Amino acid sequence: MHNLSHLDLSFNELQGPIPDTISNLQSLQYLDLSFNNFQLSQFPKIGNLCSLQILHLEEANIIDELPNIIQTLTGCANKSLLHLFLSDNQIWGPIPDTVGTFSSLQQLYLDDNRLNGTISPRLGQLSMLETLDLSSNSLHGTLCSSHFSNLSRLSVLDLSNNPALVLDIEDDWVPPFQLDTISLISCMLGPNFPNWLVSQNNYSFLDISAAGISDSIPDVFTLPSELSYLNMSHNMIYGTLPYFEVPTTTDSIDMSFNNIEGAIPPFPVNLTSLHLNNNRFSDPVLFLCPRGEVRLSYLDLSNNLLFGKLPDCWMNFEQLSILHLENNNFSGGIPPSISYLKQLESLHLRNNSFSGELPRSLEDCTSLVYLDLAHNSFTGRILPGIGTNHKNLGFLSLGSNNFVGEIPLSLCQLPSLQILDLAVNQISGTIPNCIRNLTAMQSTSDMIPPLQNNHTFGIIESTIHSRDLIVFSILNTDAATIMWKQLERSFGEYLGLVKLIDLSNNKLEGKIPIEISALQGLVSLSLSRNSLIGSITPEIGQLTALEVLDLSNNHLSGEIPESITALNYLSNLDLSNNHFSGEIPKGTQLQGFDASVYAGNPQLCGAPLPYCSWDQPHHNSTRGDNTTPHDDTDDDKMFFVGLYVSVVLGFIIGFWGVCGTLVLKRSWRHAFFQFFDDMKDRLYVMVSLSIAKLKRRL
Repeated sequence: MHNLSHLDLSFNELQGPIPDTISNLQSLQYLDLSFNNFQLSQFPKIGNLCSLQILHLEEANIIDELPNIIQTLTGCANKSLLHLFLSDNQIWGPIPDTVGTFSSLQQLYLDDNRLNGTISPRLGQLSMLETLDLSSNSLHGTLCSSHFSNLSRLSVLDLSNNPALVLDIEDDWVPPFQLDTISLISCMLGPNFPNWLVSQNNYSFLDISAAGISDSIPDVFTLPSELSYLNMSHNMIYGTLPYFEVPTTTDSIDMSFNNIEGAIPPFPVNLTSLHLNNNRFSDPVLFLCPRGEVRLSYLDLSNNLLFGKLPDCWMNFEQLSILHLENNNFSGGIPPSISYLKQLESLHLRNNSFSGELPRSLEDCTSLVYLDLAHNSFTGRILPGIGTNHKNLGFLSLGSNNFVGEIPLSLCQLPSLQILDLAVNQISGTIPNCIRNLTAMQSTSDMIPPLQNNHTFGIIESTIHSRDLIVFSILNTDAATIMWKQLERSFGEYLGLVKLIDLSNNKLEGKIPIEISALQGLVSLSLSRNSLIGSITPEIGQLTALEVLDLSNNHLSGEIPESITALNYLSNLDLSNNHFSGEIPKGTQLQGFDASVYAGNPQLCGAPLPYCSWDQPHHNSTRGDNTTPHDDTDDDKMFFVGLYVSVVLGFIIGFWGVCGTLVLKRSWRHAFFQFFDDMKDRLYVMVSLSIAKLKRRL
């Protein structure tokens, strides 16, 4: 064991302290104890391992202060260490001056800890340092150029998610390094654009999102030829987007949530993901009509000021998987070339000014999972091919348009459909009985097919002594907006847990089909403002996951079934303005709703409405059975008034009836007290005799 140079005990379930005898392994060069559960309140004593070059202690449950750890390693290990990995522990404190003693250190990983102090300028003395990762901590203070003065070999810099960390770098500072990876998410770089980035010509990954930048992008800023990923989102960058040459190696660009305006410039054909949403762009034509085919799979232009007709150039976007154009001011119809988007999984055109009938070419987008066309001015009938051609469709929102005709029976053929929103249209006819075939709504499990669109960027350098891996995974999860509990809300990863049917504000007639009770995963059901008749099916109690039930403003009648009390998750209920009769079933939730949810049903009674007549106490009356119901609170008041009067009268009669007589009648008073004197004498004689007899016996 004395000659052991490589020891790897990672990914076990080791617990307890690390024995001090590990310091006897003087030949050890590589030590990996990561991904265990040591619960180390004190760092292992390995400072005398003079040959140690690589130390892995990621996710080892280290609970200690960083200055103590640095002090423990100070001896000769700080001179030999090349790679130090302490990620994902519970290390706290500042980065002390003693960090500058690690003269050979090339890689330092302290990310995902609880570091909560400042960073010593001595960090800049690590002249051999190539990778510095301090991300996801609570570091604070100000970094200036002196912190990086001697880091000429630095290639990876990650200070992300330290919101109180300020980078105050001089405008004319030229760094001594050329970085390959720059990740400064949620650090304070602003308000000015960091000019030192202009001198960086080799980076492949740049993320300065949420960095407090409130400036325009300078004209001298260019993108390196090897760029893969660029993110400047969630700042306040203004002005126009420069026509800088985007390298063909660039895979993803995110400039969302800024104030960039003007026309959208062309982008390289190799780009696969582009986020320009939540800006002030107004002209998309130059971008949406490229000269040739592009590789874009994710495009988000939502929440801008884009207007005019949608260009008919979609034959150049055949690889597009996710398209967000919602919340703009596009007009006209959907262009026929939409049929070229065979791989399109998600189409969001919500809240624009689109009009006309849906084109048949939309039926050719057979990979659709999300289709959101709500809040436009579409007319005509709902395409029957939406049901027959889109077997993966899990989200269908056509609400707030001008669609007419009946609900196509083909919609019942969508086994993955979990969100069906046809509200606020002119749809007529009846609710089809085949609605029970929406199998995804029969369980509470997420049945929406996952979207296949994510990107992984990174640098991988593997050697026999080190597993240096820097991977940045960007997962493009989709989000959609639905009407939830009378509010429009956007759902992302949890959308699949929502099962919703909204057919409100239409011209539907007939009865609510009993088959709807088969949809036991249904969370929200809104059929309000139609002309539905009949009663609520007793099987309504089978919808045990239901949280929202709105049947208001119809012509429904009969009694509210007792089974509705089984809906334990029901939090929003509206049965108002119908013809319901009888007593509201007794259940904690039903009585807990405001009376307004039952209003407009004259023959309905019971809490929280007035009590039903047959629940009132019977009273004799000269008017026969025509008694009017009265409130129990009045009976309570009369009871207490009678009680108080009886107590007062009882006191007066009892007290003064006896005591008053003795005061007024002298002979009775003498007789009364003479009676007590006689009783006292008799009692005294009886006690004395008893005591005398007891003494004689003893």
